[in-house]
Amino acid sequence: MTLIGVAIGISAFVSLTSVSNGFKAQLQDLIKSNNIDITVTSKGSATPSGSSISLSDYHKLQGIKGVKDTTSLIVGPTRSQLNPYFLLFGVSSVETFLNKLGIVEGRLFIPGKKEMLLGERTAKRFNVKVNDKILLADQEVFIVTGIYTSGSRIVDGAAVLDLNDARRILKRDGSINMAFIQVAIGSNSQEVINEINKHFQNLSAVRSGEFIGQIRLLKTVDVFAWTVSIISFFTCCIIVMNTFVMVVSERTKEIGILMAVGWTRLMIMNTIICEAIMVCFFGGLLGNLIGMFQLWVFYTINPEGLGWLVPMTSSINIFLESIGLSLLLGIVGSLYPAFRASKLLPAEALRYE
Repeated sequence: MTLIGVAIGISAFVSLTSVSNGFKAQLQDLIKSNNIDITVTSKGSATPSGSSISLSDYHKLQGIKGVKDTTSLIVGPTRSQLNPYFLLFGVSSVETFLNKLGIVEGRLFIPGKKEMLLGERTAKRFNVKVNDKILLADQEVFIVTGIYTSGSRIVDGAAVLDLNDARRILKRDGSINMAFIQVAIGSNSQEVINEINKHFQNLSAVRSGEFIGQIRLLKTVDVFAWTVSIISFFTCCIIVMNTFVMVVSERTKEIGILMAVGWTRLMIMNTIICEAIMVCFFGGLLGNLIGMFQLWVFYTINPEGLGWLVPMTSSINIFLESIGLSLLLGIVGSLYPAFRASKLLPAEALRYE
């Protein structure tokens, strides 16, 4: 029972941390794949979909010294018959983002024709083919002209539309969510960032590598994951401590015999602690298996269309962290029972019934 309790606590850490790290890795891959130097959002926005940059400000960004190219992006969820939380990306057909997509079937959409590209993951999950029709926002029908792959699970689980179509469906009239900037060769990206932040008081420009750390939603997810993990850790500590207090009580006479034949108090403590570490180690291994099963179930069931958030596998770092956490759990949870066992008097322990 102690092993199962430890496993449940470790599985919570593994699954929550995997979701948080996986989501951040997807965003980082998306930015790297498009050679983006600077990311611009509205100041104070908690998420990319909550950011709003006016079209006038976007056009002014193109005139900043050192800017080679700018890419506008509209992103947000809408309803469809495929998915109640269907992610849309609105881009211009001539911009960098669209040129990075690999069309595996069909062709690019024609702006203004109510056509769209569908990610390969979504197409396979819902068996959608080229020329199929999809109802978006319960009001507009779009034709799938092509199926693409990008290497990003977020993008491959979404759809790409013309910028104006996405703006209309997501109600982003006169604005975009994000602007991506490529810096000209020989220009200093930090100087460009300083220039943008100086002239646009309502915008926030950061290096793309630092952008992930600026998203408040990810910080909230991290805090939530660690909060649940800490609560699970202390709960498991109590379980381990209670179990080994009972172990000491049941083995009092055995401990007295060991002391009578020459075992030191340190050897008694080491025995209790090592046994707890062994139990928690196997609990950590089982917890990783349970955590992976939880991720698979969430991905398969796809509740509210959010299965794309969940990675199918965990990383080696999370595995090592979880095992380290389980070993620490064994040490902390067994300290009091081990100390209590070491304080037993041999004569009294031998008389214990």
